[in-house]
Amino acid sequence: MRNDRLEGSMPRSVPLHTHERSPLQFITEKRLLIAALIVLAVLAYASMARHAAPTVDPECATWDRAASARVAQLVGDSSEPAQALLGDALFRLKRARSHCRNGWTMLARQDYGALQGGRFSRRQ
Repeated sequence: MRNDRLEGSMPRSVPLHTHERSPLQFITEKRLLIAALIVLAVLAYASMARHAAPTVDPECATWDRAASARVAQLVGDSSEPAQALLGDALFRLKRARSHCRNGWTMLARQDYGALQGGRFSRRQ
């Protein structure tokens, strides 16, 4: 009888079921899933943007050929004034191309016009 009293007075341990999850675990798993989906979406967008063919305005292509010829003249000219202007001319050519890629043809036209007319130096 003594044995029965001891067993009855001792608290029984409650078995933990491994298939039950706490609410905190569910929230953490949900956040991880959302973060993983966001990362995948960003990677997919970056991949598509890298493989998309850039569209350039045909007018920009014409301006670029003429301006490139002018810059090539400066590269071929070994005189000191021409070499001094070369840095600014290359900067304007690069900026004009960037404007064309972004669709800002009005800004590109200003830089291309300055290159073609020889007005690409601040000193002039």
